[in-house]
Amino acid sequence: MQTILPTAAGPRRLGRVMALVAVPGQLAPLLGPVLGGLVLVPAALLPNRDPELTGISTVAGRRTSVR
Repeated sequence: MQTILPTAAGPRRLGRVMALVAVPGQLAPLLGPVLGGLVLVPAALLPNRDPELTGISTVAGRRTSVR
């Protein structure tokens, strides 16, 4: 892709094309964890009725942590 785009864009638009390719590549490592946190934090606050999904199980009436 990095060899096809400059050839297709030509020398006049080379800087613009390279910026369009580079900017998302630079922003993805920054925005990925932020967006993941925005999805996971509200999901963690929802009431969960299945103890197996929460990592807590009950053995003989005692709550034990499952690892």
